[in-house]
Amino acid sequence: MPDPVRAGRRRSAAPSKGDLRELRILEVLGDLLAVRSFDSLTTGDIAERAGLSRASVYFYFSSK
Repeated sequence: MPDPVRAGRRRSAAPSKGDLRELRILEVLGDLLAVRSFDSLTTGDIAERAGLSRASVYFYFSSK
């Protein structure tokens, strides 16, 4: 079996930037739900609080 390090396919144990963004979106959603109802939230609210664009939120999640 080829050595993955030598083959250039070494995978870091650290989470990717995308994984961290997705976790941040979920964290922000949890924080917002603690003080507001789901129906009163918008994707823009979530994106703004997470420091992302609305399009970024939709990249990770297809809908609110």
